[in-house]
Amino acid sequence: FQDATFYDANSFFASVEKVINEKHSLNFTSIYSPNRRGKSSPNTQEVYDLKDIKYNEYWGWQDGEKRNSRIKRIEEPILMLNHYWNISNKTSLNTNIAYQFGELGNSRLDYPGGGNPSPAYYQGLPSYALGDPDGPDYEQAYLNYQNFTEGGQIDWNRIYDANLTNNIAG
Repeated sequence: FQDATFYDANSFFASVEKVINEKHSLNFTSIYSPNRRGKSSPNTQEVYDLKDIKYNEYWGWQDGEKRNSRIKRIEEPILMLNHYWNISNKTSLNTNIAYQFGELGNSRLDYPGGGNPSPAYYQGLPSYALGDPDGPDYEQAYLNYQNFTEGGQIDWNRIYDANLTNNIAG
């Protein structure tokens, strides 16, 4: 289990059959199972070492609740029509036609022209400052360590403020 990886699903099933005679019947079946789930992030070993194996960078607090930035939504009903034919005592034929349709959706943060909002973005981790080609920047590595270990979740207020500022500026 990782934080903010909720799973919200329902299922509906309906089936009706019409027996035409001793040899033939028709069956119509429908299945609908809409669901939403919060996704979890793949992480580097450095991130696991700084946080733990259950760390999920895709969420942050908003209005006192955990909000996941990556949600998968599926709504795909299935409709089936079945024909049963008892040809003889030893032979039967079952023919089916099915149709599946619907929507799949995924959400994620976009940041065109802005800074990456991911709390585990590689430039915000200690190793990035330690790997500076001009020599290790220990002060920046320590600041990155502090920021990530004390926070490490999406800052929704910062994102909203940046969007408001951009909208006001035009």
